[in-house]
Amino acid sequence: MVSRDARHMSSPHAALANLLASFVSPIIANSIITRALRQQNLDAKNLDTADLRVLAPSLEAAVKLFVEPQHLRAFRAGLDSMLGDLPQRETVILNVKTERDLADALGATRRLCQTWRLSRLTQQKVATVVSELARNIVSYTPGGTVELIPIDSGPPGLLVRASDSGSGIPNLEEILAGRYRSKTGLGKGLLGSQRLAHRFEVRSGRGGTVIEAELRL
Repeated sequence: MVSRDARHMSSPHAALANLLASFVSPIIANSIITRALRQQNLDAKNLDTADLRVLAPSLEAAVKLFVEPQHLRAFRAGLDSMLGDLPQRETVILNVKTERDLADALGATRRLCQTWRLSRLTQQKVATVVSELARNIVSYTPGGTVELIPIDSGPPGLLVRASDSGSGIPNLEEILAGRYRSKTGLGKGLLGSQRLAHRFEVRSGRGGTVIEAELRL
């Protein structure tokens, strides 16, 4: 095993390679790192702790394919020692009005999920819900916000709250029941988000709409 002190004295890339080589062959370790860097469009020469947090879910998913569960726990412990304490989870508010805002909101959501070291599956669920709810704001309202609110009491979770200043959602009950059919796609995003969420609530009227989708992390 490579000592903790030795890992911290070397570069982040070298330290990560040494850690992985404690559990898989050097060739596999290099392959795991190269693929994770490519997926996140990161440069090995300029890695810092924030980048390692972004890489962590991909690294854990890859290592899981090669080691036994008890060794995976040891790898996570070693990775945690490199990363230090996770940054405090704070509410993020994303303004959404245009297509560019939608793209920026999705990028910010992905970066947040990576920083929080959420699993790939959870990242996909969060990104899908944000995408669907933000898309509805851009397509059908003058604009609004999407809030990403951490839930720390009880099982950890994330509340996605989408608010807009539109004229409300017609046929809301039919949409949520899956009975509404629209040529424009109205309602599909709501129904898809509802299926992904642990809790889903919609309040809609002439003054606008507030949608809350709570996901377990």
